[in-house]
Amino acid sequence: AIVQKEEVDLEAKKEQEKKDKLRNLFDEGLRLFDQESYAKAEKAFIDIICIDMKNKAAYRALGDVYFAQRQLKEAEETYKFVVQLDKKDDKAYARLSQIAEELGDKSKAIEYLQQSILINDEVAIGFFALIRMAVNSGVYSVK
Repeated sequence: AIVQKEEVDLEAKKEQEKKDKLRNLFDEGLRLFDQESYAKAEKAFIDIICIDMKNKAAYRALGDVYFAQRQLKEAEETYKFVVQLDKKDDKAYARLSQIAEELGDKSKAIEYLQQSILINDEVAIGFFALIRMAVNSGVYSVK
């Protein structure tokens, strides 16, 4: 029983060390992002993903890095993966909407924004963006 307790304690310690490492890498990535050191921030978030391949926050942050650098296709693919990990991630849908709009796909932009609002209807700015896109794309007209 003593050996099992030591093994459990060792596993718990390793798990805590992993969490601490991930938290430190994430904080470092955010700091680098804020400093516009995008290549280094990208590396930090990719390092997290190498340790924890389903770390939604790291993928979303990596998407933010790509978006900030105007690497829209890379950003789009990354946010799509975030949505695969979590179908209820309204922020990823909102960002996908922005990307689709910038790439000229108004109907896709509206679709993504609608999905974001369906998930989180407390973001009033989403409604205004949806109305603006719908009017600008000619889907709806204001009389």
